[in-house]
Amino acid sequence: MLWNSPLKASSYTSIVEKFITWENTDVAGDLINNDNNTDSKFILYIADGTLNIKYNKPMELINGEVVVFNLLGQEITRKRLEVSTLNQVPLSISNTCYIVKISYSGKVHTQKVVPSN
Repeated sequence: MLWNSPLKASSYTSIVEKFITWENTDVAGDLINNDNNTDSKFILYIADGTLNIKYNKPMELINGEVVVFNLLGQEITRKRLEVSTLNQVPLSISNTCYIVKISYSGKVHTQKVVPSN
């Protein structure tokens, strides 16, 4: 509850705004089926204390960056992306959920990553 929180409304809003993501929807509000779409997808998973980021168009990752946040909105780590189909980011704690923000080619991809233990 915000009114009992030590956070001011403005700081609460700024934390929440970091994690707002939009889905493509049609007029009826259903998710658009992207099965025939040639857009690439990120595959993110945690294994052995490392966040693994797979992407099949590595040339789009030039000057890309990944930022990892905990669920409180605190930045955990930040790393430049390599031009590779697999990027790895070491994590100090791997048994918790993270919000991962990937900026690349003028685009932003945000995703929650849950460890598969």
